[in-house]
Amino acid sequence: MARKRMIAPSMWESESFAELTDLAKLVFISMISHADDEGRGKASPAYIKSMTFPNDENRRVADIKSALSEIARCMSVQFYSVDGRDYYFMTNWTEYQKIDRPTQSKLPPPPSVGVGGDIPNQQQFDEGSTNTRRVLDEGSTPKSSQVNISQDNNNLYDSQTGEQPELQQYIAILKFHLEKSELYDDEKARFNDIVAELVRRGSLKINGVDTPAWKILQAFVQLFFEPKKIPDLLYAGNKDGVKNKFLYTVSAMYNSAYGF
Repeated sequence: MARKRMIAPSMWESESFAELTDLAKLVFISMISHADDEGRGKASPAYIKSMTFPNDENRRVADIKSALSEIARCMSVQFYSVDGRDYYFMTNWTEYQKIDRPTQSKLPPPPSVGVGGDIPNQQQFDEGSTNTRRVLDEGSTPKSSQVNISQDNNNLYDSQTGEQPELQQYIAILKFHLEKSELYDDEKARFNDIVAELVRRGSLKINGVDTPAWKILQAFVQLFFEPKKIPDLLYAGNKDGVKNKFLYTVSAMYNSAYGF
């Protein structure tokens, strides 16, 4: 049984948390409660339903799937799979949970933590899915960091993240998806160029809002769950009359990822 967990008062003021439905909020808190000492847990919707609503026979697994999709989109949770089993990892676990003599996790680590996890390309949460969704920060203050990812024809470019440590995670996830994707080499190169330019700029004005690069890359991850969109989006700016082709392309990719 999991130990008692800390629910930070700041969570209730979080804009990301506020975006969740009431059901998703309950599920998210349940995931905190049931995570092990390293912030990992089992992510099967059926399992989470049984742990969160053990006495509610009317609660559907489909409702939990929907809640997990919201959580993946809005909160600091990484979903991953190992050998066909689904897990989650609370990416800012150590910021909020202070555990004396923690017990080593019996669950495999996610890709960003150690060897063992996969980030496959699936579209829906289900009991046998191998889905990884977005990983979002809940509003914690970023600290300086550096990303150094090797460059080759299909990899993302070496980049310095400056004061946006989230970039490291999103670049790594995008790198995985890009290498596994069926995009042509020129499309992969185009994607690389866009990511490298975003990292160089640090932010871009999207829909009138100055948006940090990490949040744009976060949206790009979602595109790989509908990969058929990507080729057209990569060259969205190649239209007559488009003054800022880069901005137009990035905006099209960002808006498409969020369903705008």
